[in-house]
Amino acid sequence: MTVELNEPEEVMLKRLAAIEVGPHFRHQTRDEPPLSQEEKMRIASDLLRRNPGEFLARYHRFLSWPDDAICFSGLWDDYTVSYYLKEVVGIVKPTKSVRKSYSDEDSGDSNTQENLRRRQELQIKNRRLVALRRMAAEAEADPTEGFFSHEAMRERDPVLWERMVGRHLTNAQRRSLLGHQYESFSGMLLSQLLESEEMSERRPDEEDEESSDEEIMDKEQWRAGKKGTAEKHERARQEFRELMYSRFLAGNDSAVDYEAIDNDVTLDDELEERGRDAEESYFDSESPAPAPSLEISNEETMDILVASKK
Repeated sequence: MTVELNEPEEVMLKRLAAIEVGPHFRHQTRDEPPLSQEEKMRIASDLLRRNPGEFLARYHRFLSWPDDAICFSGLWDDYTVSYYLKEVVGIVKPTKSVRKSYSDEDSGDSNTQENLRRRQELQIKNRRLVALRRMAAEAEADPTEGFFSHEAMRERDPVLWERMVGRHLTNAQRRSLLGHQYESFSGMLLSQLLESEEMSERRPDEEDEESSDEEIMDKEQWRAGKKGTAEKHERARQEFRELMYSRFLAGNDSAVDYEAIDNDVTLDDELEERGRDAEESYFDSESPAPAPSLEISNEETMDILVASKK
C-alpha cells in the first residue's frame, strides 16, 4: 500500500534514501541486490506512519535539522518523538501561542475523553521509559546479566541479532560479547583454540623485525582496516540495541509483561523524584539554565537510548 506523503515528508525521505552508507532499512542476504531508492523510501515512509518514534530512533542521525522538524510538528504528544526532538537533536517545542488552540465550544465530553486518553498514553510511555532505564542500568552494571544484556537480547531475537551483529563477528568476538555461555567445558576448549589461532595470526608480525618499507605500509593499512572494522561492529551493536529499546517502548517485545509495567505506580515516583532533583538543582544554581522539565529528559537517559557504553 502506498503511503501518502506531504511535501516536507517527501523531501526528507528522498534525502534519506539517497544516503548510500549508514541508514539501515531492512535485512538483506548477501545474494540480494542493493535496495533501490524507491524501495528505501517505501520502507522508511511506512515506518514513519506506523511508528514515528522508532523512525526517529533509527534515522535521526541522518536527517537534516532543524529543517525536517516540520515533519513531526503534530507529534509532540508522542513521548518518544518529543524526546528525540528535544533532547537528542535540540528542537525547541513550539509554545502554546503558536500551536492550534481549542475554542470553548470544543471542550465537550469528546474533548475531555480525548485529553484523558492522551494523558494515559503519556503516563504509560513515561513508565516504560523509567523501566527501560532501570533494566539498561542493570545490564550496564553486569553486561552478561539483565534483560538488556547483549546475550539476553540475542536470545529474544537470535535471527535479528545474527543478521545485524553476529555475521560481522569472529568467534573470539562472539565469545567476548556473549559472556558466560562460553564458561562450559566445550566453551573453554573453544577459547583455547581461538587464543591459539590469534597467537598464530600475530606471530608473523613479531618475527621479522627488519621489515621493508612496503611491509610496514601494509601493516599500517591492515591496522587501519582493523580499526574501521571495529567501528563497523560497534555501529551494528548500537543499531541492534536501539531497535530492541524501541521495540520495548513501543510495546512490541513479547517477553515483556507490559500490563505490570504500565500499571506500576512506583515508576511514577521515580519520575517525580527526578523532577524534584532537577528543580532543586535549577534553583540552587547561581546562573540557572532554562527551567527543567519534569519528564525524563537528561543526558543520562540519552545515554541509554542512543549511546553504546559497552
